[in-house]
Amino acid sequence: MSVKDRVARTVIYARSKIADDRAISDQIALCTMYAESAGLAVTRTFADWHERWSYDCLWDAMEKGEVAVVLMMDMSRLGRSLKRWRAFLEHASKNHVRIVSVLEGFDSTDAPEGMLEGRLKMLENLRREILFDADQRVGRQHRRDT
Repeated sequence: MSVKDRVARTVIYARSKIADDRAISDQIALCTMYAESAGLAVTRTFADWHERWSYDCLWDAMEKGEVAVVLMMDMSRLGRSLKRWRAFLEHASKNHVRIVSVLEGFDSTDAPEGMLEGRLKMLENLRREILFDADQRVGRQHRRDT
């Protein structure tokens, strides 16, 4: 794929859990600055508030070959679920789409597949530890209260 073709199919994905135009516009501004510094021209923006209709449209556009690069503020824009992250990154890889998380400095073209899988497993283990610790604290508090 030519550099010109890749530049012509660069998009931004922004998401906020609440209907907050400023949160979305700040994400878009950050990604736009990144795009300009990287020589990418953003051709489309997908933005979601709470629901994920634009996420679904982005998924479909990737599948149709309409997207070559997705810029987002950070990976949490995809959601908190590692299962969702994995599915999105696998879908992007399958469709030859580069994913860039601006704040985290993540660029899928720099990450060997094994390293990406390792990061996802590490994050899943961390999530499990946090949940286990939270369950332990709640259990200790419950025993003290009874």
